[in-house]
Amino acid sequence: MLKKVLILIIFTTAPVFSQGEMSKLDSLYNSFLEMKGISSYSEIPQRDSINEEKKCGFRVASEIYLNIDKFDLPRKENVLTLLQRPVTQTSIVSDSGLFRVHFDTSGIHKVYYNVYDFAKALDSSYNYEVNYLGYPAPAATIYDVYIQNTGGYYGYTQPEGEIVAGSKQYYSYIVVHNSFAGFYTQGIDAARVTAAHELHHAIQMSNYILREENGNLQDVFFYEMTSTAMEEFVFDTVNDYYGYMKSYFDNPDRTFSLNNGYNIAAWNIFLKDRHGFDVLKRQWAYLINYRALLSIELSLNDYNTSFAEELSEFGVWTYFTNYRSIPNKYFTEAEFYPVIRPMNNVAFYPPSRLISVNSSPVSNNFLHFFRTKNNIVETLLFAIITNGDVQKGIQSPAAVIPFTYELFNYDASGSQSLDGYYYSKLDAADIVFFINKEIINDVVVGGNGNYRKVADFVFPSPFRYKKHEFLYLPVPPASSGLAEFFIYDLNMELLFSNVETIINKFGNRVVKWNGLKQNNDRTGSGIYFYLVKSNSGTINGKLVIVNE
Repeated sequence: MLKKVLILIIFTTAPVFSQGEMSKLDSLYNSFLEMKGISSYSEIPQRDSINEEKKCGFRVASEIYLNIDKFDLPRKENVLTLLQRPVTQTSIVSDSGLFRVHFDTSGIHKVYYNVYDFAKALDSSYNYEVNYLGYPAPAATIYDVYIQNTGGYYGYTQPEGEIVAGSKQYYSYIVVHNSFAGFYTQGIDAARVTAAHELHHAIQMSNYILREENGNLQDVFFYEMTSTAMEEFVFDTVNDYYGYMKSYFDNPDRTFSLNNGYNIAAWNIFLKDRHGFDVLKRQWAYLINYRALLSIELSLNDYNTSFAEELSEFGVWTYFTNYRSIPNKYFTEAEFYPVIRPMNNVAFYPPSRLISVNSSPVSNNFLHFFRTKNNIVETLLFAIITNGDVQKGIQSPAAVIPFTYELFNYDASGSQSLDGYYYSKLDAADIVFFINKEIINDVVVGGNGNYRKVADFVFPSPFRYKKHEFLYLPVPPASSGLAEFFIYDLNMELLFSNVETIINKFGNRVVKWNGLKQNNDRTGSGIYFYLVKSNSGTINGKLVIVNE
């Protein structure tokens, strides 16, 4: 009897990716090998992007974990092997009992600084970041830290499993370089700031979010900016962040989110000096639900200011550095910071000079106006033009947003006086997103001061009780302090009235209403009228409510 045999042949193929995706995976894999101390920097193609400037392996560690299944089988097996926790010769527990430090006393991973001093640095970092600043602790009963040869990186924090499926919050462990030979900061000082830096990455991963899209970590600048600033907050005298500042000071006109984060730690130092540490914690709370630029915006709105207004002032602070620094004003360590590089050097000859600039969203554009007299270049003024378009910074960070700036030595029509001799005029299609400030003889003058634009609409529209907490009503221009508002139905019967503090929301001057009538009942679905009164006038319009 002839038997039929069914043979099932299963073909497995590696995932198919575009050339760009393959190149990204190749670069990621090579960086991962370097971070593991397996290949040297010279064996890997030189990085030509600001975002590839090396300090921390946070991005590499996170993205290698997120992209494991995209590698071919040999590489995937190698990655999985290398992601296993290092096996070391010995370990110690820090005095607090919160950290176990694993290290070797010989071989390629031999530690070259005092491990007990490093353990103290971990305890100090925890005490400052968790106990003093109030950030939640990383998820671990005792947190493991490994001292290894990490190539050209100071260290990294490695995610290794979600705490709750779908939460995008991860357990992790830290790896720190074993010697820091040849680094900007070396020895135990480098180990100290790396402890502060990486501990905050562990906090970020465990308690906030590791947001990614298609295996690409989003808003890397925000994670690194926070961790780098934390070095300065915990170990003020080390100042490793100085080594990364120049790439920002040379390019302040770059979209804020396209920086690598190491180079803009001064932004968090600036915010802390102006508003205190709590504003930085608020940003992380917002980050769980929003992108980083919007999280910064929302946290600043809580302080009745905006990203654009603060970025404009940050421009002034970054001008007064190095030989321009003023004792006891602006940055405490300003004399050690680089000098800001203007994007345009403009020769001015009376009566006027017009310049057209292509700006980036969420950026500062420094224009240096000068004249040459007797072969000597004389600075007349610096104009700082801030583009504060946060939404475009998120949606189109590479966008080109043109503006024109004209300088006069007479009172031209539509211009603003700077010092009684110079006048300026700023123009752009979306002028509401721009702020200009000028500096003459190291004195800040001018400034349009009108960024908190008047909204000509109610938002959100329509207002839905199930989705929204507040409805925001526009306030007349030049208002300050308080505004009174009234809500009417279509029969012009008064449903609600109140006096509210004027606040800033997404750059708009508004008052907020929770959608409830005077008796705290919800209104029905429909169209309603509003009237807002302030010391500068009134504004009225319609709003729509959906009561589902």
